[in-house]
Amino acid sequence: MKKTLLTFIISIFLINSSFSQISTEFQLKEASKVAVIFFNNLHSENFSKTYTLVYPKIIDSLPWVSSLEHDMDEFGEFGGRIEVSREFKSSLDGQSYGYYAIFEYECNYKNTSEHSEQLILQQNDKRKWKIISWNYMFNSEE
Repeated sequence: MKKTLLTFIISIFLINSSFSQISTEFQLKEASKVAVIFFNNLHSENFSKTYTLVYPKIIDSLPWVSSLEHDMDEFGEFGGRIEVSREFKSSLDGQSYGYYAIFEYECNYKNTSEHSEQLILQQNDKRKWKIISWNYMFNSEE
């Protein structure tokens, strides 16, 4: 009887862990779709469309668009992007409670070298992923 109960408890634990892993992968896949749309709009210079993917409390649209225009001019022609990591978190230091997806990339632009980017998304109360941060680091080629 004890062996059966122990086996049952272990089985429930393993099933729960499996569902948790599936959920994490699903959330990262959904957040990744938003990241792809963001970067597609960014490199086709649809800067106002990128703003529709941003968490609205972060920044107003005009400074956002102006900043992207400046950044893309500074970076130069886009040569490619490779995702190097992705992470799902149920909390993030300094942020409100919620789910977060963090993506890191190595990028190639004409006017930069050693260019890396980080995109952080948060899931809103409607279960939609929104960008809360786009950070980059690089060395200038000029």
